Amino acid sequence: MRMAISQQRRVTALLGLTGDGDAVEVVASPPGESLGALETVAYSWPGHGAQANVYVFDGYSEAAAARQALSAAADRETVKIESTVNGGLLLWATAEIGDEWSEARIDGMAQRFAGRE
Repeated sequence: MRMAISQQRRVTALLGLTGDGDAVEVVASPPGESLGALETVAYSWPGHGAQANVYVFDGYSEAAAARQALSAAADRETVKIESTVNGGLLLWATAEIGDEWSEARIDGMAQRFAGRE
């Protein structure tokens, strides 16, 4: 379920990762298959507790439903979550609470992803 290159470039731009040499591609958590996503891509930053997962769905309603399901099951005691939907794309970003760099990173990504930069 690897993301097509053209879609991955769009996601990289939406997240503000263009030129971010520290971001590494990782396995999405949770996996896209468990959400019914068509494609997925995820990034993390070595030495930090942040991960950004982007899931591709047929449209907004499917992405919003997946966001609602993830939110209902989320453990917010140890993890900060930023999430937003942009068309058929769902951003689900997490950061370890207390890791200020990671918390700020996912907050900024969510704002850019939603078009509030």
